[in-house]
Amino acid sequence: MKSGLDLSHIDQSVRPQDDLFRFMNGKWLKESKIPEDRASDGAFYWLYEQAEKQVKQIILDQAASKAAAGSNAQKIGDLYNSFMDEDGIEKLGLSPIADDLAKAADIKTVDDFLKTPQGLAIITNSSIVILLKQVDASIESVGKVFNLSEGEKRRLLSAGVGEGIFFAGRN
Repeated sequence: MKSGLDLSHIDQSVRPQDDLFRFMNGKWLKESKIPEDRASDGAFYWLYEQAEKQVKQIILDQAASKAAAGSNAQKIGDLYNSFMDEDGIEKLGLSPIADDLAKAADIKTVDDFLKTPQGLAIITNSSIVILLKQVDASIESVGKVFNLSEGEKRRLLSAGVGEGIFFAGRN
C-alpha cells in the first residue's frame, strides 16, 4: 500500500530530526514560486482552479442547451444568459430594484431597520452578535431586540470606539 506522502519535495540536505517541515517540504520551498496574483499556491489551489473550470463548463453547456422547461438545466441556462445580457441589463438600469432602494431610503433609524423583514431576519438568525458602542438615541431599541440588561446597556453607552459586547450562540 502506498503511503500517500509526496516524497518529491524532500530536501535530503536537512535531517528530519532537526526540522521535519524543511525535510519534507524544503525542495518545494526552494523551487516553487507563488504567483504574484495570489497569497498561496499548491495542490488545493490547483483543485480549486480545476473545479472552477468544470463548473464554468457545466454552466456554459446548460446555457447553450435546449433544456426542458422548468428543469434545473433550463433554470441554470436562463440565469447565466440573463447575467450575460449586458444590453438588457443596461436598458433596465436600476428599475428591477427600484422598490427595494426606495424602502432602504426610508430607513432612517435603528427602529426603522428592525421593523423590516430583513432587519428582523438578520437579528433573529444571528449566531454571533457583536454590539459596539451605541448612542443614547438607539440604546433602548437595541436593548429590546437583544434583551440587554441595564448593565449591558450602560456598557454600550460608555464603551470606546470599537468596544462592545460579544454574544455567541442563538439569540
